[in-house]
Amino acid sequence: MTGSASELFAQIRAHLPPWLDARALEWCAQIAEHIPDGASSHYLELRLNAGPEIDFLTCITDKQLAAQLKRRLGPSLSSAWQSNLTILDEWATPNSALSGAPLVYLEYDAGASTSDTDPEASLAVCVESNYQARQWQSPRATDLTAVELGKQLYRRLAPDAQREAWTAAIERCYAALPPGGAIPHVCVMNAREPITAKPYVVLPRANVLSFLRGIEWPGCLHTVEELLETYYAAFREHVYLDLTITDAVQERLGLVTSQFQAREMSCSTLDWWRLPPELAAQQAALSEWTGYSEATLGGDRVWIQRWLDTKLVLCGEQIVYKAYLGFGARSPPLFC
Repeated sequence: MTGSASELFAQIRAHLPPWLDARALEWCAQIAEHIPDGASSHYLELRLNAGPEIDFLTCITDKQLAAQLKRRLGPSLSSAWQSNLTILDEWATPNSALSGAPLVYLEYDAGASTSDTDPEASLAVCVESNYQARQWQSPRATDLTAVELGKQLYRRLAPDAQREAWTAAIERCYAALPPGGAIPHVCVMNAREPITAKPYVVLPRANVLSFLRGIEWPGCLHTVEELLETYYAAFREHVYLDLTITDAVQERLGLVTSQFQAREMSCSTLDWWRLPPELAAQQAALSEWTGYSEATLGGDRVWIQRWLDTKLVLCGEQIVYKAYLGFGARSPPLFC
């Protein structure tokens, strides 16, 4: 799809919730200018009850876009970008271990500097070759190729100071996966301090608590059980977890809903989302986000799709609610 991320972001601004912070949106606009043309889709990550900052995530499926990004970077690269480019180069190399990965994500944390040629971003690699089929397939067997590739990537990306403990924690995560469980994305936040692994785990709902015991998660399992019965009540097949690992599995735990659960529940409506009363206004505004609009990008007529994912983050006794505003351009249907 032609058109720049900057053009696309300008088109979707009219549909954004009115309560978003103006400075945070201007920062997102600057980030969009640094993203390679033709990136397939994007997310704005909002913290509904934890500050006005917005993270910018972009999905790349075209391996040539990684080369475009590399050409634009200046000669003085940060350690984060050096690590990212090593992975992206291998991804674009035919018959390499990473060549079968269907997509990568770049995540720009809120407030990252935009004064350099390219602001720092962390990288996530989807290691499950048919990951997108999760949108319509029923639960399936664990992809052993994705498991081995994920382990390899986490070992390669482990920071020296945390290597032994980091690797042990990652190995426990893979060992605890039940039949049908998966870690389809290898995510390492190498633009953060300390560098943090963020395994994105898909589990059969019945295996969530036993998995958390198996990885020696230090939080309260009773609280997770209560949250599954409320926040996750509408989703009956899979649970998506967002883990945090530095030198051990941390107490921070994310419960995610996404478009890949559309077989179980439509995420286009927020009627199921149990938010505190003080966030009712935000919930109402977010319910207006999803939909389509027509635009011209790069000289082409396109349809811009907007969708919504959510996350509940358990941090000790605190719960942070997040919304992920997804958007991307695609060719319109032939007859419309």
